[in-house]
Amino acid sequence: MIQPTFDIDKRNAERVSTERPITVQSNQSTITAKMIDLSLVGIGVLSEKPILEGNEIQITFSLPNINNKELVLCGIATRTAHVQHQYLIGIQFKDLSNYIQSVINDFIHSHQRYQ
Repeated sequence: MIQPTFDIDKRNAERVSTERPITVQSNQSTITAKMIDLSLVGIGVLSEKPILEGNEIQITFSLPNINNKELVLCGIATRTAHVQHQYLIGIQFKDLSNYIQSVINDFIHSHQRYQ
């Protein structure tokens, strides 16, 4: 199996692996996918459909540390790689509030304690 190589050395934020459902909406369509990692900078998503790099998108997902309340965030698709019959998509967050940063940071640190 060929693994895509997003330039891991360019990552500048602590990131945790996760498998959480996510909805990604762009002006073209709405995609239900799986979040595979999360950081304060962005997320990695595995999807059956591609998202064009540079597209601004709306991301909806929930986290257990806020009682699975839905978060609706804005982002930009920064990378898309075709992997077998799916797409690995890198999404960079745009304009996160201090509250959302705190929620994501808490999730990352609590997730790391249980790994």
